[in-house]
Amino acid sequence: MLSSMFGYDRATYVAENIFWWGHITLVLAFLNYLPYSKHLHVLTSVPNVFFASLKPKGALNPINLQDET
Repeated sequence: MLSSMFGYDRATYVAENIFWWGHITLVLAFLNYLPYSKHLHVLTSVPNVFFASLKPKGALNPINLQDET
């Protein structure tokens, strides 16, 4: 069986930790690299979408003709 190759023993535990910490290190290194690269839009897209207006572009505000000022 293929599952017997992946039994949870000491070697599997060590390999899991190595790969997990390697992944976290790569993610944090990439986040540090982002501000100096052309990939900055990856970070700036989140607040841009969050703060974007939901109104249609070019929509006009109605004129209140009842106002006497």
